[in-house]
Amino acid sequence: MQSKYDSIVELYKQHLKKITADAVTWKSFLRSAAYQYKYSFKDQVLIHAQRPNAIACADYDTWHLPSLNRRLHRGTKGIALIRREKDGRSRLHYVYDVKDTYSLNDTPFNLWQVKDEQSDELIEALENRFGEIKEKGELATAIVCACENIGQDNLTDYVQEMMNFKDGSYLDDLDEDNMRSRLYYTVSASVAYSVLTRLGIDADKYVEEEDFSWIHEFNTPETVDILGTATSDMA
Repeated sequence: MQSKYDSIVELYKQHLKKITADAVTWKSFLRSAAYQYKYSFKDQVLIHAQRPNAIACADYDTWHLPSLNRRLHRGTKGIALIRREKDGRSRLHYVYDVKDTYSLNDTPFNLWQVKDEQSDELIEALENRFGEIKEKGELATAIVCACENIGQDNLTDYVQEMMNFKDGSYLDDLDEDNMRSRLYYTVSASVAYSVLTRLGIDADKYVEEEDFSWIHEFNTPETVDILGTATSDMA
C-alpha cells in the first residue's frame, strides 16, 4: 500500500504537469497562489492541488497562538506539505485554511485589504521601490508596470537556469534572447495576475489571455519549477 508521504509526492508530480497545460489552468493556480504568497512555489502547488480555494493557511501551532486564538473544527483534514529535515529525511507537514478554524472568543478573522484612499501613496511607493511607473492613472495599471520593471531587473538568473534545463521541453530550440523574451512576458504577467488578485482586483481586466500564450511550452518538471519559482519570488 502506498504511504501517505508517497501519495503526496505523486500528487505534487502530477499536479505540476497540469498547471501549465494552458492559460486557464495557470490562472487558476495563480489565483490560489495569490493568497499563499508567503509559501514557496512547491507549497503553493500542493495547496492548490488539495485546497484551491484556501485563503489563509497556517499550521496547528500558529492558529493556537494567543494573537489568533483559533481552534480546528472537529474532523478537519490538513493540507499536506513536504518538508526536508536537517538530517536529509523528508516528512509531511500539515497546514489548515482559516475556514477550517473557529475563534474561541468569536473574533472575526480579517485579511488585509487595500483601501481606495491608499492608492496614491502605494503608487508612489511602487515607483520609489521598482523604478519609473509609466501608467499611474490607477493602482492596477501601476502594479502591472511595476511587475514589468521587476521582471526586467530580476530575470537574468532564471533565464540562465532555464537554458540549462530546457532539454526535453517545448522551449528546447530557443536561443537565450528568445528564452528571455518568453520568460519575461510570462513571468511579468503571472506576477501581475497574482498580485492584482490578492488586492481584490479583477486581474482579467488588466492581464490578457494572450499574455500567457507560451505557458504550455513550460512542460517539464524542471521548466515549470523555474517558472513557478520566479513568479513566486517576484510576487
